[in-house]
Amino acid sequence: MASKKTNQDKVSNEDANSRRDFIKKSGLFTALAFTPPSLVMASENKWDEKIAEYLETVPLSIEVNGKKHNLNIEPRTTLLDLLREQLQLTGTKKGCDHGQCGACTVHINGTRVLSCLTLASMQQNAQVTTIEGLSKGKNCTLCKKLLSKMMAFNAVIVRLGKSCLELRV
Repeated sequence: MASKKTNQDKVSNEDANSRRDFIKKSGLFTALAFTPPSLVMASENKWDEKIAEYLETVPLSIEVNGKKHNLNIEPRTTLLDLLREQLQLTGTKKGCDHGQCGACTVHINGTRVLSCLTLASMQQNAQVTTIEGLSKGKNCTLCKKLLSKMMAFNAVIVRLGKSCLELRV
């Protein structure tokens, strides 16, 4: 007798799920039917993205390798992404993205920092020095020697990130 109840419970659960799904879908279609055409046009013209771009950015004033930059960035942008994607300074490498390898090491106000773990929006008026900033002068030859001695790609990135930036510490 217990097995009959279990089978009936399964059938009623299946019916409840299908009723629930029906109500969800009918609610969605009703909402779509009453959506104003102006909202649809706004989506097609990408007004929502333009408004979001304006509202979801923060101003940032930062000095990178001696050059002042005034930017508008998303608050979740890491310093590494800012350097590589917006400022096209690709010397700082994206290695592990967890701060373990040191390939993303930069100097912020004279202190070594892992740029993949640092939010760019928190670096207002900071002085950032990347590997490109160290290539001016005598440090460049040491970095080139390290690069020529290393064979493994990841080892080159880690060694350059750590050793060359230690020269300034």
